[in-house]
Amino acid sequence: MSYAAVSIRRFEPQQGFGLLEVMIALFIALLMMGALFVSLQGLRTSAVMTNNVNYLQDAGRFTVYTMTKDLRMAGYWGINTDV
Repeated sequence: MSYAAVSIRRFEPQQGFGLLEVMIALFIALLMMGALFVSLQGLRTSAVMTNNVNYLQDAGRFTVYTMTKDLRMAGYWGINTDV
């Protein structure tokens, strides 16, 4: 084998992405999707808890209103008391 038979290979710019680059990009995308999913689950849990607190506040408000009305009417038998 002589030196004349060996061709000099010239480096040409790559066309596209390599397998390792695609795998790294997919891994990063997977991490980002996981973080987004966890964030959305947290928001959903927070919304459900807020809804429950609002329901409890409304029920408490109704209870206090009803008790206040009943306590104000305690001992009152109407206009005609001689019956």
